[in-house]
Amino acid sequence: MKKIGTKLWRNWAVAVTAILILGGAAFSAWHYFQTDEPTAGVSSKQNPTFESSEKASQPLPDKPSIAVLPFTNLSKDPEQNCFADGVTEDIINGLSKTPKLFVIARNSTFTYQGKPVKVQEVSENLGVRYVLEGSIQKSGDRV
Repeated sequence: MKKIGTKLWRNWAVAVTAILILGGAAFSAWHYFQTDEPTAGVSSKQNPTFESSEKASQPLPDKPSIAVLPFTNLSKDPEQNCFADGVTEDIINGLSKTPKLFVIARNSTFTYQGKPVKVQEVSENLGVRYVLEGSIQKSGDRV
């Protein structure tokens, strides 16, 4: 009995570690391609990558900004919804510890949970440049 519990705990630890590594790699790649130019107050004529910022309901902050949407549970087990929400919260908390990054709060992004959304509209509504989506699937003891 102890051996099964240890194995299950180890599988969960490996899964969470893999998710955090993937999130870190995605953030690193994103950070690598960032420019050091301030973007607030820049018109789309000066910087064409921000054409949608003039239409945004929220102005873009001075630093890079991201919203992490709730991860989708692809498992057939509805109890895994809590795990998917926990992973989303861990990513939000991890990103929010970066002082040069503006991260939208959980309460704002979780309003989109279970709804089909267009990433561009979420970006404009929340006033962020980047939107992260994800999904989780559990099959047996594997995530």
